[in-house]
Amino acid sequence: ALILIIFALFLLATKGDIEAVVLNYWGIFWAVIGAFGVAFYSLSAREVILKYGLFWIMGWASLFASFVFLLILQFDKGLIHYAFNLKAFFSMGGIVFIGTIGAFCLYLKGVEYIGALRASMIASIEPVAAALMSFLFLKTHYSLLDIFAFALIILSVILNAKKTKVS
Repeated sequence: ALILIIFALFLLATKGDIEAVVLNYWGIFWAVIGAFGVAFYSLSAREVILKYGLFWIMGWASLFASFVFLLILQFDKGLIHYAFNLKAFFSMGGIVFIGTIGAFCLYLKGVEYIGALRASMIASIEPVAAALMSFLFLKTHYSLLDIFAFALIILSVILNAKKTKVS
């Protein structure tokens, strides 16, 4: 199942043509940093969650991230060019609490139940969901190769789910 996901992501990124890959050094750098971050919080999360509890950890992590963001805003005051009103405040709160903290808590709860590798593999269906939403709402068109890659990702999640039920 893991090989299917890697192959599907390769097809989505390159359209099957390895010569078409253009690598940006900053992009590679941040991709590697992101990969280490995902690996770290996925692998270390299970023991820490069992010891301290998921919501306690998420609360402190979100608070720490907020302070880091405030520090960044102090150095780059032109970063946000928007006057906040009550509607914007509640909209941002919904995105932060439901879309970010809620989704991440559910992901870490999944890591706690089924382990880091399986949770990460199932989470790989997110690009398929994003593509489906962009097709439905933004009228984006996809090639047959893209649809094949999406099918491979869905197949790997199904295979992984069957493996989880057996074990």
